[in-house]
Amino acid sequence: MGAEYAVIDVETTGVGNKDRIVEVAVVVLNENLIIIDEYDTLVDPLRDVGPVDIHGISPSMLANAQGRGQDS
Repeated sequence: MGAEYAVIDVETTGVGNKDRIVEVAVVVLNENLIIIDEYDTLVDPLRDVGPVDIHGISPSMLANAQGRGQDS
């Protein structure tokens, strides 16, 4: 079996230490860089979603997303 690579992307509400994750995505590639698996999920940050023009995730897209369960 050849090598596999996981490419991870995280979208957040901003770049500060108080900002939160709004999306996590992972793509698994084989040794020929062909996608063999992928996963993504939206996360409700329980606050303003931040720069929609940058990450493209609107508040309405998060209506059914899993939240952190607390607002800290």
